[in-house]
Amino acid sequence: MTNSHTNENVSLSSSVPPPGRRRPPPVALLRASACLAAPPVLLLGCLRLLRYSACSPIMATTSSSLLSSPLLRPSSFLSPLKRCVSQPTSDFRAFAFSRNGLSTSAAAVAATEPHVSTQHDKLKEAQKEKTDKLDRVVLPSNESSEKLLRIRHTCAHVMAMAVQKLYPDAKVTIGPWIENGFYYDFDMEPLTDKELKRIKKEMDRIICRNLPLVREEVSREEAQRRISALNEPYKLELLDSIKEDPITIYHIGNEWWDLCAGPHVEYTGKINRKAVELESIAGAYWRGDEKKPMLQRIYGTAWENEEQLQAYLHFKEEAKRRDHRRLGQVLDLFSIQNDAGGGLVFWHPKGAIVRRVIEDLWKKTHIERGYDLLYTPHVAKADLWQISGHLDFYRENMYNQMDVEDELYQLRPMNCPYHILIYKRRRHSYNDFPIRVAELGTVYRYELSGSLHGLFRVRGFTQDDAHIFCLEDQIKDEIRGVLDLTEELLLKFGFSKYEVNLSTRPEKSVGDDDIWEKATSALRDALEDKGWSYQIDDGGGAFYGPKIDLKIEDALGRKWQCSTIQVDFNLPQRFDITYIDSNSEKKRPIMIHRAVLGSLERFFGVLIEHYAGDFPLWLSPVQAHVLPVTDTQLDYCKELTNKLKANGIRGELCHGERLPKLIRNAEMLKIPLMAVVGAKEVESGTVTVRSRSGDDPGTMSIDDFRSPEQPKLQILMSGYMEPRMMARQMTASHESKHGCDTEGKLFGWSGQVWRTLQGTPISIKVAGTLVAPAEPEKLKSQDGWVVFQNVDNLSVSGGGVFDGQGKLAWSRNDCAKTGKCNSLPINIRITGVTNPHIQDITSLNSKLFHINLINSKHLTFQRITIDAPQESLNTDGIHIGRSSFINVTNANIKTGDDCVSLGDGSQNINVEKVTCGSGHGISIGSLGRYHDEQPVQGVTVRYCQIWNTTNGVRIKTWPASPNGVASDLHFEDISMDNVKTNPVLIDQEYCPYGQCQAKLPSKVKISNVSFKNIRGTTQDLVAVKLVCSRGIPCQNVQVADINLTYNENKNGTATSECANVKPTVSGFNHPQVCAKSVA
Repeated sequence: MTNSHTNENVSLSSSVPPPGRRRPPPVALLRASACLAAPPVLLLGCLRLLRYSACSPIMATTSSSLLSSPLLRPSSFLSPLKRCVSQPTSDFRAFAFSRNGLSTSAAAVAATEPHVSTQHDKLKEAQKEKTDKLDRVVLPSNESSEKLLRIRHTCAHVMAMAVQKLYPDAKVTIGPWIENGFYYDFDMEPLTDKELKRIKKEMDRIICRNLPLVREEVSREEAQRRISALNEPYKLELLDSIKEDPITIYHIGNEWWDLCAGPHVEYTGKINRKAVELESIAGAYWRGDEKKPMLQRIYGTAWENEEQLQAYLHFKEEAKRRDHRRLGQVLDLFSIQNDAGGGLVFWHPKGAIVRRVIEDLWKKTHIERGYDLLYTPHVAKADLWQISGHLDFYRENMYNQMDVEDELYQLRPMNCPYHILIYKRRRHSYNDFPIRVAELGTVYRYELSGSLHGLFRVRGFTQDDAHIFCLEDQIKDEIRGVLDLTEELLLKFGFSKYEVNLSTRPEKSVGDDDIWEKATSALRDALEDKGWSYQIDDGGGAFYGPKIDLKIEDALGRKWQCSTIQVDFNLPQRFDITYIDSNSEKKRPIMIHRAVLGSLERFFGVLIEHYAGDFPLWLSPVQAHVLPVTDTQLDYCKELTNKLKANGIRGELCHGERLPKLIRNAEMLKIPLMAVVGAKEVESGTVTVRSRSGDDPGTMSIDDFRSPEQPKLQILMSGYMEPRMMARQMTASHESKHGCDTEGKLFGWSGQVWRTLQGTPISIKVAGTLVAPAEPEKLKSQDGWVVFQNVDNLSVSGGGVFDGQGKLAWSRNDCAKTGKCNSLPINIRITGVTNPHIQDITSLNSKLFHINLINSKHLTFQRITIDAPQESLNTDGIHIGRSSFINVTNANIKTGDDCVSLGDGSQNINVEKVTCGSGHGISIGSLGRYHDEQPVQGVTVRYCQIWNTTNGVRIKTWPASPNGVASDLHFEDISMDNVKTNPVLIDQEYCPYGQCQAKLPSKVKISNVSFKNIRGTTQDLVAVKLVCSRGIPCQNVQVADINLTYNENKNGTATSECANVKPTVSGFNHPQVCAKSVA
C-alpha cells in the first residue's frame, strides 16, 4: 500500500519568511494564535479578520499554523496506518466550513484538505524509503548459510567467555545456535538489561582481538579432569550424556574453552560485531525440569552483516506492533485474568463476536461436507484414558485426577475417546461408511507457567476436532477430502502459503510395523494426489499413528503450526470397535483424526497478528461506526444503527465527541466503515460512507448501506453496441448497490474499469456482443479495453461476447509480416482481484492477450471460449502472472499463440479439461528474463486436449537469465493430435527472434517436474525434448507412460533428446526417454 499523503502541493513554512519580506509582528502572531483557539463557528470570520489585519507575510505563517492545528491537520482525519483513507480531492474550503462556518454536509466534513509538504513529511518519506529497503533484504537461515550458523555458534561461546570474565562465579551450561541467533544458560545472580550492555562491550573486545578458535580432541578422563578443575558441575553432567569418544573441545585463544562438537568460524574477527546484538534475559530450568535450578538465559542475535541485523530488528518491531497480546488489550478482544489463573482465556464481547463468526463458518463448511456435529463432556472416568493409552503416553500433559464418590475422574486432554464411545453406541455395517463427526471441544493441558504465552500456549483451549471412521479402501479419498476442506477454510481466512510435513513413527509408539506402514502410505498417496509438496519429518508422528502437519505462513512470513491429519490403526483396536462387512464378518474400521484450525485460541492469535488487528470486513467485530456531525442528528443515527443490526451488520453509534475525534477513534479501533451523518444526510435520507481501505463509497441511501448480502453492483450488458453508446446506456440504466459510483469509469478510450469496496461483490451479466474501439492506438500497450481492478468477489457470466476487433488492429500492425505486435491492447485485463468467478463468456479477436491476469488470487475461469485465427500472432488465450490459486476448467481456446501461458509468480495453478486448437499449447515461461521474478510453484495441467498446435506442453527459460525458480510442475493425462513441434519440452535456451544478448547458462532452477500419461501424434521427430541449463541442471524430473507417435513415417517411431537432466523414468514410454544426449 502507498501512503495516502502526497507531496504535490506547495510547501508552506513559518520558520523563514520569503526573500524581501519581513517577519510578521508579534501582534499578528497573537491574532493568529487566538484565531486557532476560536470555536469552529467563529473560525471563518476570524480568518477573514486576519486577512485584512495582517499583511501577506503573516498569511504564510497563518496558513502553515492552520494546517498544523489539531482541528484541521491531515493526521486528524487520516490514520497513520498505510491501509487507511486515500488522499481526497475536495477543495480545502469545502472541508469544514459553509455559510455559517460549520458544514451541514457530512460529505464535506468527512473530507480532508489537500496535504501540504513539510519537513516532517520529508522525514517520513526518508523513513519509508529506509523501511522499504529493509523489507527487500532477504535474511538467510541457518539451513541456507553455513557461514551464518558458524557465526551464531561462535557468538554463543564468545558471550559465555565474556560473562565469565565479568562474573567469575557464573557457571556455564549449554549455548546452542537457534533460529534467529543464539543463547547461553548460566547459573548466576539475576541480570538486568543494563548488564547486557556491559556484556556486549566485552564481547566486542573479544571479537576485535581476532582470537583463533582451536578444536582439540581429548579422552573422557582428561575432559573430566579439566572440568572438575574449573568446578563446572553442569559440564560434568553434560559430559556424562555424551556417548561418542573422543571428546571434542573448542578453545578461544588460550583463555577459554567449552565442550563442543562445532562448527565455528576460524577467528573471532570473522564476526561482524556490528551485526551482533544481545536481546533479552529469561529464566530457564536446567534441562527443562521445574525441580532443577532456575538459570539465567541470555538471548542474542547475530547476522553476516549490519544490513541483515537492521532488517531483522525492523522485522522484530513489526512483529511487536502486531503482537496479539498488545492488540488484544487495545482492541478489547480478550484477556488472561490473574485472579482466575494463568493460561485461561477470557473472551471479551468483541473477541467473542469474531469467535462466533469463525465457529459459524466452520460449522457451515463441515455440515456441507457431510460431517455430523457433536457436543461431549469435559470430564470422564480415568479408566477411559487408561484404555486410550493417554495415561501411559501423555500423563505429563494431564491434570491430576479427581475423586468423585470413590471413582477417579479426569479433565479431558483430547476428544478422541468421546467420539469413539458415540461410534460404539450401536452396530455398524460397511454400508454406513464413511462416518464423519466433528466437535468444537474444549480440552485441558497441564502447562508450566513459564511456558504460557498469550493465546499461543494456554491451559484450556477449544480444538476444531473431527474423526472419520472409514474402510481401508476409503482412506486415501477421505484424507484428500480433508486436505481440500483444509485448503477451503484457510483460504477464506487469507492463508494461501503452507509448509507441509509428513511425520513418521516416533520412538515411543504403539502398533506393529505393518499398521504403521499402511497408515504412512495412505497419507503419502493423498498428498501426492493433491499435488502438494511435502517434507518427511522422521520420528515426528503421534504415538498412535503417522500424521500430516500443515504450517501456515502469515503476513510476515512466519510459519505457524495449524492443521493436522492423523491415520490411527491403534485406538480402534484398543477400544475394540468393529463393523459388519459384506460377508457378515466383524472387521475393524480405520480411524482418522484431524483438526483444521488447531485450537480456536491459537488460531485467533495468529489471525490478530496476520492482520495486525485490522480484520477484513466480514470478520471484523464491529463493521461500522455511525458518526453524527452534531447531536441534532442523533435520532436519525439511532434509527440507522438499529436498521444495520436488524440486517446483520455489526454497527455501533458513537457520539459525544467532535467528528474528527470520532473518526480518529474509529481508525484507531480499526473499524472498516464509518457512516457519517450531517444535516443534509438527514434531509435526504442518506449516509456518507467512509472506508478504512481507502475506497470511499460516498453518499448512499440507508437501504443500500444496510444490505450487505446484495451484490454491490449489478450490471446487465446486452446488445451489439459501440463503447460510447454503451457508456451512455450504462450510466442511465445500471443498478448501483451500496453507492458504488461508476461515473467516469465506463467505456471510453481509457478502457472500461470497475473498482469497488473490498469485500463487497460485483455481479456482471454479459448478453450479446460488446465491441472494442476501432482505434487501438488510443489505448496503451497491454492496457485492456475492459479492466477489472482491485475488486473483491467479482462474478462475470451471462453467455455474452467480448469482441476485440483484432482484425482491424492486425491489418494496421506488423504482426502478419514479422510476428511482432506492438502497442496493442488486451480484451480483458484483470489486476489486483480476489475471489472472482468468471464463466460462460466468449472472447473474440483480441489484439494481444485475450485475458491477462496479474496480481490476483483465488480465481476460477469456467466454460470460457476464446477464438482468434492463426494470424493473431503473439496473442495468448489466458495469460497468468504473479497470481495464486487460479483454476481454469472446461475452456475451449483457439489463438495464434499460447493457449494458456503462465509467467513468473504463478503459484498453485490448476488447468483442467482445456481444449487447445491452432496456435501453441500450454506454456510455462518465458522465465528468467527479469531480475525481480517471483517463483513459479504448484502448477498442475491435466485432462487437456491439444490439437493442431505448434507446441504441446513446455517449460521455457531464457539463457543468461539472472535468477528464477520453477518447481512442482505436473503435466498429466494429456491427449495430443498432430502437434507440429515440441510436444513435450523443457527448453532452458529459449531465445525468440534473437533477443538474447549472451548465450550464458540459465540460472532458473527447475525441480520437481513430471510428465505422465501423455499420448497422441506429432509432426516432430523429437517428441520429448528435455534441455536443461548447464549452469543449474534440472532436479527430480519424472517421465512416465509417454506414447507419442511420429506421423511423418510409416512406423511412427519418434525419438527424444536430453541435456543436463537425469529423469526418473517409469511405465511404458514411446519414444524411449533420453534416447539421445545433446550438448
